[in-house]
Amino acid sequence: MRGPLPVPPVADPGPPGTGPRARPRPRERAPRRRPPRRARTAARRGPAARGRAGAGRADGTGPRARGPARCGPRPRARRTPRPRRARPGRGGRTPRLPRGRPAPRARGRAPGRRLPLGALPRARARTAVLVAPHQAYLFDGTVTDNLRTGEDEPAEAATRADTAALRAAAATDLVDALPHGAATRIGERGAFLSGGQRQRLALARALRAAPPVLVLHDPTTAVDAVTQTRVARGVRALRAGRTTLLLTSSPALLAACDRVAVLHEGRVTTSGPHSELLATDSFYGEVVSA
Repeated sequence: MRGPLPVPPVADPGPPGTGPRARPRPRERAPRRRPPRRARTAARRGPAARGRAGAGRADGTGPRARGPARCGPRPRARRTPRPRRARPGRGGRTPRLPRGRPAPRARGRAPGRRLPLGALPRARARTAVLVAPHQAYLFDGTVTDNLRTGEDEPAEAATRADTAALRAAAATDLVDALPHGAATRIGERGAFLSGGQRQRLALARALRAAPPVLVLHDPTTAVDAVTQTRVARGVRALRAGRTTLLLTSSPALLAACDRVAVLHEGRVTTSGPHSELLATDSFYGEVVSA
């Protein structure tokens, strides 16, 4: 009779999943990082785009390289505010722009004439008043062409009027110095003349027109003091019996005026003869002697 069979020793299985027949546990994978936005865009565009994008970011020499890397927040570009567009019909001003600026209503009376300022018709006022600006335009022609206004006159009368205007503007020596006299061409805007010569010729043209009211704005700023005195005497003699308004600070021209009005900050502060204002008004003396 046989005894009990020997029982083989049983090995300790250990913790679950570690036995001889247990399958190996899978390795834990690290979480996948999402590529940056530029890399994703390059991947969608193809390998050529990925090569360009990678070259620009890796070695700093690609077409998208923007210099060394910066730390901190990315600077934001400043936006220039767009100008606001004017909408028609708002405020009532835009529809009035094409019509021009309305002329102010005239008030008061003209001194010495007792004539209401608004009583004179516009067409008559334009023929009665002539304003000679500081920088007058000279045409590309002869001296005679720039003096005459185009009206039909007898030859002898026109020549006498030209000579009288040139003498009053102290411009006779100017004509005598030209190679062909009054028939010499002076060029566009008087390019062949000096500043003082252009100014005297423009003054002679204004005097030659002989309007009832003549306004002159600084007609002698480019000439010397001796010539200013000659011009003042000539203008006073030629314009005798007619109205002449001078806007100037020249002592020679102011001395030839019958009445001087001093303007300070847009208002008439005082008026009177030139010699009297020099003795009584300090502001007038400073302006004239400056």
